[in-house]
Amino acid sequence: MSKAGFITGMVTGVAVGVGATMVINPMDSKDKKRIKKNTSQVFTSIGSVADKVMDMYK
Repeated sequence: MSKAGFITGMVTGVAVGVGATMVINPMDSKDKKRIKKNTSQVFTSIGSVADKVMDMYK
């Protein structure tokens, strides 16, 4: 299994999971405001997890 394939699979899984969650449980305005406020923190967390996964396979 290549690293690129693994990372692509993880990103695809996250995207599908987010899409399914949005369909099952739509957001209200309060949730939208909270997500806008914390967007950069979420992407930082995702980036750090991806970095740690990449480091595990080195």
